[in-house]
Amino acid sequence: MKTIEFDEWKKLDLRVAEILEAEEIEGADKLYKIEIDLGKELSKRTLVAGIKPYYKKKELIGKKCIVFTNLEPRTIRGIESKGMILAACNEGHTEVRMLKTKSDTSSGSQIEFKKNSGKIELQSITEKIKFEDWVKLEMRVGEIKSIGKNIIINCLNKDFKINFDLDVKEGDKIIIGFIENHLVIPITGENIPLIPDGDIEVGARVR
Repeated sequence: MKTIEFDEWKKLDLRVAEILEAEEIEGADKLYKIEIDLGKELSKRTLVAGIKPYYKKKELIGKKCIVFTNLEPRTIRGIESKGMILAACNEGHTEVRMLKTKSDTSSGSQIEFKKNSGKIELQSITEKIKFEDWVKLEMRVGEIKSIGKNIIINCLNKDFKINFDLDVKEGDKIIIGFIENHLVIPITGENIPLIPDGDIEVGARVR
């Protein structure tokens, strides 16, 4: 498994967003044009998401999701896409589930990354990240195997131990990351993890 240095994770600006509108794009069988609300600081913006085969438009309205806000903008089908909705995908892309927080969280809330030795201090987010650099980062679906003195999380047929509290129970599937051979957990607020919006296999990768 390829691991990424801490500095790469410090650059990520992941936020909770609410989907306001979803529109068809002429001639695109996989894409929606989506308007999201990122709260007072970042306001509203438009992006293009390849989730049409997995979600109907009416399912998306009002749904909370996780958006990679400082991804370098791309023009797709003539639409400037300012960010990317994160989703967990199985290997064959037959199952795709958007990410969300385990408990309801305000739009605009920033995602932090926590590891056994503490939180990763995020940089002041001004830099735009290129898509080819984003795909190097390793985030996957893990499953809570047991909860005791430590929490044991299984992913890719390996068990990982964390020594801090999480709002989870046995059997929960949560999003985890790998960084310099350490496990990191994306969280908001009081140790609330990210989860897939529906069932998906353990080990599914976030894209």
